Amino acid sequence: MENFYEEFAEILEVPEVNREDSLDDYEGWDSLGLLSTQIMAEESYGVKIGNDDLKGLTTVGDIADLIQSRRKAE
Repeated sequence: MENFYEEFAEILEVPEVNREDSLDDYEGWDSLGLLSTQIMAEESYGVKIGNDDLKGLTTVGDIADLIQSRRKAE
């Protein structure tokens, strides 16, 4: 998870993101950003997450926590 924030910033096409940043603040957080996040989670962390898993998440840290919790569960 050490590179998560860098990878997520690349998806959103911004220089950096922080844990507490609201997802709604990023133009890149759209259907393509969502799909790219799902691909990144699977390729980089071996975790599958669906659209329903991402619903209701509001911050960058929420996504990091979701991926981390899935990694621990497997």
